[in-house]
Amino acid sequence: MKKLLSWLVQACDELGLDVDREFTVTLDGKYVIHAVVRVRDLGAENGMLVVSDYDEVKAHLAEITKAGYGFSVLDEPSALEEYDLDTYAQMFRDWGWSGVETQRPLWM
Repeated sequence: MKKLLSWLVQACDELGLDVDREFTVTLDGKYVIHAVVRVRDLGAENGMLVVSDYDEVKAHLAEITKAGYGFSVLDEPSALEEYDLDTYAQMFRDWGWSGVETQRPLWM
């Protein structure tokens, strides 16, 4: 498993967030986006798509928004980087909570 996928899943698990691994969404019935993950309840109504290449989404920004998703482009961590839960928690806070308000985690 790639480090980015592994770390995102680990952070979501540790922070109590729902995550869909290797999530694929079809926009307007024709544009396919292959995300590393979709984090539910963050960023937008249908969650936050994480992609590792901006080219994956750049031609479809309006369709992504129209479909109720947010997105973030994250690079694969380098071999020297170490997992840091606090960094992921801060990034998730920056994306914002979009789920049911009564289910917002206390750390948010």
